[in-house]
Amino acid sequence: MSGTDELADLSRTFNKAAEALEKRVADMASRDEASRRFVADMSHELRTPLTAITAVTEVLEEELEFENGGFDPMIEPAVRLVVSETRRLNDLVENLMEVTRFDAGTARLVLDDVDIADQITACIDARAWLDAVDLDAERGIHARIDPRRLDVILANLIGNALKHGGSPVRVAVRVDGTDGTEDGDGDALVIEVRDHGPGIPEEVLPHVFDRFYKASASRPRSEGSGLGLSIALENAHIHGGEITAANCPEGGAVFTLRLPRDVSARDASEKTGDAGNEGAEGTPDERGDCCTACARTARGGGAGGAARRVRDTGHGGTDRLRSGTVTRPLLTGHA
Repeated sequence: MSGTDELADLSRTFNKAAEALEKRVADMASRDEASRRFVADMSHELRTPLTAITAVTEVLEEELEFENGGFDPMIEPAVRLVVSETRRLNDLVENLMEVTRFDAGTARLVLDDVDIADQITACIDARAWLDAVDLDAERGIHARIDPRRLDVILANLIGNALKHGGSPVRVAVRVDGTDGTEDGDGDALVIEVRDHGPGIPEEVLPHVFDRFYKASASRPRSEGSGLGLSIALENAHIHGGEITAANCPEGGAVFTLRLPRDVSARDASEKTGDAGNEGAEGTPDERGDCCTACARTARGGGAGGAARRVRDTGHGGTDRLRSGTVTRPLLTGHA
């Protein structure tokens, strides 16, 4: 716009501000891409020397297991520290590589038909959590999902509950219909992980799935990488599912995982829908569609939100299979 009146001056000022804002957004996007590339390159570069270090520490760990090991009692604590820190560094690098796969869009599902009760039992058994977790899951509930990624989700949710919550940790499985009501023949798998700790502070709830988030700035170092819940959430999203966090009115925190029972059917329907939308006019919002980012809502839930109570098996601490339901013992201590 040309001219010397006030409207022209205002328009020129607005255009300059818009150009500056556009440039800043482009710079931020470039820096974000550079940081993601740096993390990806760093994690790959670290993996090679870390493999050699891990091999050495495994030998040291085997020596520590012998009753009359060859280590001087004065240096044994240092050796144990090296072994534990190497294991921690390994976990961090693996988590960073997983994050870069999600960021690059290269993460893929390897689907299989899974009995959910068996999958959860295998997860907690592999990590020696059987005595600290109460499982309420009927046998025969099947889902077509990626078993490895489901194991990652469960390990992070249950491990987080054992570490930060109170015993016992209860895991309950149900099947919901499309309207959200419980339905044994429904198409939505719901897994709830509840602890009996103090719950999650209200100001922390919106950030529990953020990468590297720490609830207390006074504790900058922790045993975990700060990526576990974030990776669990990304694994839920790649299935077309969601994870929410809330506090139970009766006490403790509850994480709720919702997944479609047949991910392959969802993918097929999405491809059909995409083909039908080709050539459609208007923006995604105008067509009623929604982007992936918009679908990722309710990450933190609400501090006062109602949370479904996990059912108590009520078997008095026994470990039995009854009426097709897997139950596990209740103990007061963590694994």
